[in-house]
Amino acid sequence: MKLYIAIPVLAFSLFFLVTGLAAVIRGWLLPTSRRHVHNPRLHGWGQLLMALALTWQVLIRLAGGDTGPLPRGLITGGGLQLTGLILLFISQRQPRHHRST
Repeated sequence: MKLYIAIPVLAFSLFFLVTGLAAVIRGWLLPTSRRHVHNPRLHGWGQLLMALALTWQVLIRLAGGDTGPLPRGLITGGGLQLTGLILLFISQRQPRHHRST
């Protein structure tokens, strides 16, 4: 992987890490996300998983590994990224309100 790709991806990963920690620890979200997210802590965990996945994938590629037919490190990073995306989507769902009859 070229450094001109790795550096912006790692910067984006750092951004995800900082905003994810803020959401998990304090429940703080970026102003653009506040209207859509109904569970800030879960959203923060999703962001932390996304940051871990991006960093994992970049480090694997920078190390020059996983060039075989089944790149296990990249598949692991993709699984982490998919799990983070699922957490981000679940955190935006509105809670169900049960009606009492």
